[in-house]
Amino acid sequence: MLTVTPSELLKLLKSVALVRPVFIWGPPGIGKSALVEQFAMSIGLECVSLLGSQLAPEDLIGVPQIIDGKSRFCPPTMIARSEPYVLFLDELNACTPEVQKAFYSLIHDRRIGEYRLPSGSIVIGAGNRKQDKALARPIASALVNRLIHVELEVNTEEWLEWGRSSNIHSSILQYIQMRPDQLLAPEAQDDMPFTTPRSWHMLSDALHSWAVDLTPAMIQVLASGCLSPQHAGQYAAFARNWMAPYKPEQILSGEEQIPFDNYEEATFMLASVRAHLIDHLPRQAENLNGETEWIALQAIELLEKTAQHDMELVRYFITPENEDHLPKWFIDEITRLWNDLLQIPEPPPPTPFTGLTPPAGSRFGRPQPPAAPNQDNTSRIGSLFRRTQNDDDTIPSTSFRPSLRRPGGQNDNDEAGTVRSRFGAFRRAPSDDQEDAKNDQ
Repeated sequence: MLTVTPSELLKLLKSVALVRPVFIWGPPGIGKSALVEQFAMSIGLECVSLLGSQLAPEDLIGVPQIIDGKSRFCPPTMIARSEPYVLFLDELNACTPEVQKAFYSLIHDRRIGEYRLPSGSIVIGAGNRKQDKALARPIASALVNRLIHVELEVNTEEWLEWGRSSNIHSSILQYIQMRPDQLLAPEAQDDMPFTTPRSWHMLSDALHSWAVDLTPAMIQVLASGCLSPQHAGQYAAFARNWMAPYKPEQILSGEEQIPFDNYEEATFMLASVRAHLIDHLPRQAENLNGETEWIALQAIELLEKTAQHDMELVRYFITPENEDHLPKWFIDEITRLWNDLLQIPEPPPPTPFTGLTPPAGSRFGRPQPPAAPNQDNTSRIGSLFRRTQNDDDTIPSTSFRPSLRRPGGQNDNDEAGTVRSRFGAFRRAPSDDQEDAKNDQ
């Protein structure tokens, strides 16, 4: 069975459901019912929904009535109509076997007992799959063979387009546009809220109804009541930034600290810094000036601090997202600095010799000489960079951690107006020369 998107399903129903009944498979909360109602509206018919999990056989075939000494089943008024309509059998595979049998003639022949659906009426069924952990019973083969089966899949672009026209909360639209993988949870958890397009719609309604005085803490409460736990935490962190945007300049300078114990919020704060770097750093290293080099050095300082807490955050920071990516020269610099930490494991500690007495002159059991002290008081990552300064493709830096050089400081000049930095040679901006002249005075 192949999958179809919502727009493809509508086309299929308009072409096929007019002549044959269709059964729509899919996880809960992806819009199966809404699409059937939209289809009925598009062809000008009323949509009548029956919930299979709540039906008994007599709800379909009706109750017997004695007329002229003969019994006759009277179908319910919801089904027995004079005008054509769309009969939607939702959760059809949640019916008991007895109810499924009652559907045989309704689905195949469009009749119940002696009553026939008005000419032009359409029958459509829908249900969840076994892996969805929803109420789903096996469908009898005789019923399966009476239906055309399709599986509906979620399409993020189509959902966002629908959301813009359906007044979905703007923060949710922005978040799903950034994280399309979180429109639908891969699988539901027992007795816990889980993420679906329907749950995002519920959260949107809750946010709209709150209207004023909505705090980040309350957004966390509302999101946790609608979404999967992980998605709720990440959306709440995003919403906090959406309500009061992070200031990447303050994060780079250290005025605003990243809460590394809150992974979701740390991720969004780093994302704001990455967007700031993409907007401000030149694509080519030779176009650096004092101000942009200072931004790059601050970012390296921040990433070094981040690496001490969680290297996954560093990987997230340098990994391209969509079509936006950091300049290649900056990625190369970060990769060179962190290559050992990212790929080379730490050696295991030496195992002390036990048992036999080592012979004279043997290296076994001999204490290891103490490690040389860190003379320049730099971090391990700073030392890694110093080890690369002798490489042919690396230009020595005039200064590095722990005290970063601010724009306008002294540099080694190759020629008039050209400054040699750790990222390569760049032309000095006129403002840099003016600043240096002030410093000299």
